[in-house]
Amino acid sequence: MCSRARTSPAATVLAALFVGYAYGWVTSSVPAPQDPEEFWVANLSAPYLVLPFLTVAWAAARHSLSSGRSALLGAATGGMMIAGFYGLHRVGRESSADSGLADGIGGAYGRWFSTFLLGRPGGIPWLTIGIVTGVVAGLLAWSWSARRLRAIAVVVVGTLLLEPVARLTLGARDLPMLHGYPRTPPNVTVWLCEATVGVAALVLLRRRPGWRQPERRCSH
Repeated sequence: MCSRARTSPAATVLAALFVGYAYGWVTSSVPAPQDPEEFWVANLSAPYLVLPFLTVAWAAARHSLSSGRSALLGAATGGMMIAGFYGLHRVGRESSADSGLADGIGGAYGRWFSTFLLGRPGGIPWLTIGIVTGVVAGLLAWSWSARRLRAIAVVVVGTLLLEPVARLTLGARDLPMLHGYPRTPPNVTVWLCEATVGVAALVLLRRRPGWRQPERRCSH
């Protein structure tokens, strides 16, 4: 009888959460440029679709994932990327917060979640956006894993090329109404690096159209 060689489902979920949070935290740790016209590497958007997709595709190669579980795992990865970026681990550590008061810590967490889930007061609900993006990426990864449609992976990975093209186009100085970044050497370098990663990923997809099927252990 043969059975799939699997890692623990719990270990897979924890790995996905760790990778998502670590990516957000590491990118936010990159120093922001002093010049407002210089693009901040941490603001690259395409990885927030690609990473949940890769995570769910990796998990699907090791476990039998339903569409619902794939969506949840993608949502968790996308949400953790945002949580890491906006420092969920730092909430309540401000010097003005009294660590001895539960209300103070609870209020800090309440404000954090209100800001990033609901966009209140006056913010943008990035956590909600990250979760929704993760759901979409998870479902795309599940569909790709189930049907082996290379076009799905090409579309997702292709965002690593689409973003630089959009930035180079909308970021021209002669298009000020679009509030883009100018095509300065530092900005172009960042976008070309992202495009290079995208090209490499597409070449890899061409050579290996699908994830390797999980190994099977046979017992007699």
